Amino acid sequence: MKSLMVLATAMLVALIPGRVLAGSLQNGSFETGSLSGWSKSVSGSGQVSVQSSLAGWTAGDGQYFAVLKSDSQGTGKWTTLWQKFYLDAGQRVSFDYFFTNSSANSDIQANVRIELGPLGASLLDLEGIADQTPQGVWQLRTSFPAPAAGQYALKFSVRDPTFDGSFAHLGVDNVRVHSGYLAAPEPMTAVGVFLALVGVAGYLRKRIVR
Repeated sequence: MKSLMVLATAMLVALIPGRVLAGSLQNGSFETGSLSGWSKSVSGSGQVSVQSSLAGWTAGDGQYFAVLKSDSQGTGKWTTLWQKFYLDAGQRVSFDYFFTNSSANSDIQANVRIELGPLGASLLDLEGIADQTPQGVWQLRTSFPAPAAGQYALKFSVRDPTFDGSFAHLGVDNVRVHSGYLAAPEPMTAVGVFLALVGVAGYLRKRIVR
């Protein structure tokens, strides 16, 4: 019976995709109303927050979105929001963003990168976003396919390299992973299969005892 239970458990684990075990993308649309699942780095007056509206902007998906505000105190350091998660080979990442600048003459810029491991192989590299997006119109971006399965890091950054008192906002929403592979079984489906395997194990044990 013990060996059959072990077999059933092993088969249940086999049903769970590797990206779940290694860490899937979390809170991509910020609908928790928080930055849960994400990490941030700020300096000076830089900020990273979750908002439901900002200067006429509303969420591109759901009710909330993340906002990165650049430091306006001349530190020249990045305000960054990032998350590491697992991708299968061939999967892509998409997201919506907007960029606004408090001064048309400022040289504030924003970057977005998706990197693989310590080597930093890039699926997406948007360096020097400086053009303001039309009011209320989110911009959609999609990465290149992941060349191999592994842990990737998605990083959003904004900074002002000079001390001119201006600042910028980089809005982020609707971060998603897209795959051409068969969908992984739903958690309740996996649980159902596990219970069925346990039932079969019990039935076989009774037959053996008889």
